[in-house]
Amino acid sequence: MSSHFNWQLFGNVPPPAAYAIWGVYFAFAAEHYEVPEIIYRLALEQSPDFVQRDHKRTARRLRFDDREWGLTYKTSYMRRDYAVGSYEGGRVDPIQSHVWDVTWAETEPRGKHNTIFSLHPHASSRVMQTYFATYPEPMVGGVKFEGKPSYDSADKVMGCSPYEQVVQDLDTVVALYNIPAGEDYPQVNGFFSKDLRDVTEDASGWIFARGGNAFLAYRPLAPYRWIPFRHYNTGWAKVPKDLGGRLLVSEHLRNGTIVQAASASEFPDFAAFQAAIRALPLRFSLEPRPTVTLRTLRGNTIYMTYGAAPVINGRPVDPMTWKLFEGPYLNAELNSQRLVITHGSLERVLDARAVTITDRVQSAR
Repeated sequence: MSSHFNWQLFGNVPPPAAYAIWGVYFAFAAEHYEVPEIIYRLALEQSPDFVQRDHKRTARRLRFDDREWGLTYKTSYMRRDYAVGSYEGGRVDPIQSHVWDVTWAETEPRGKHNTIFSLHPHASSRVMQTYFATYPEPMVGGVKFEGKPSYDSADKVMGCSPYEQVVQDLDTVVALYNIPAGEDYPQVNGFFSKDLRDVTEDASGWIFARGGNAFLAYRPLAPYRWIPFRHYNTGWAKVPKDLGGRLLVSEHLRNGTIVQAASASEFPDFAAFQAAIRALPLRFSLEPRPTVTLRTLRGNTIYMTYGAAPVINGRPVDPMTWKLFEGPYLNAELNSQRLVITHGSLERVLDARAVTITDRVQSAR
């Protein structure tokens, strides 16, 4: 849907194959809608690298929890050649999510799978009942019949897990998994797109690849094997298709994934990137709980043990201190009901309490 909106409002992506289901409703309204100037500039003008942090909530919980809404914290790192995004893991949405990924830019993205990530393919009737107000008997079969056929498949690439914990620092992601015995799918699936180039399984344990103008380093923390990536072409399809690509399947209860991204322009060649990654100090153990200490490509030190707060450069990560929106362009304090959008000298303030929209041009500083 984001591709549809970008094509219709800004013309900066190729037209999608369809109206992305709900996009058809916006198509009727778009003729009479003019995008605010500041939003138009944010969409089209290339910006420097930046981090955006958001303080959000989970889907509504209807059973098995004393909180109607859980809290979640999202991090996005945007660069010209790629974007890295994540939240901290856990139960946020029962079906339509994965916790982190790196997505690289493609001039022609249609038909491309330009992303890399890993997940634990968790599925359970209890999770379904937590988020959906229906009788327990149809769960899990009902959700498979009603448009999510891969929900309880071991090789699925969508969904969150209560046994995954993630920390992100700029373009480095550490994902740790502590899967209890007895889980239906005691494994981690790493998605390797058909559109990756020069995929190299190095003796160091790192897997190197190129995606667009991004260099990627993927480090599984436990042994793995490869299987084909299969995908249902619609939510009501009964048989998955082989669309190219592979899954890295690591069948271990204590597990982890590390991914480091960089722009190709930062290095003389792909070999230089690989040498830089091999030189990064890395220590990890999987028992009794997964633990990683890593010096990133950006010179920061991540220390993380599953079940404890991650530590970056000696300071525990405390997302409870984050704003509702926090970045160079979108900012809002928690509970303020007031969003400030800035770009250059332009400012737009959306105040839900006063029910006002204020546009300003800031004087030069």
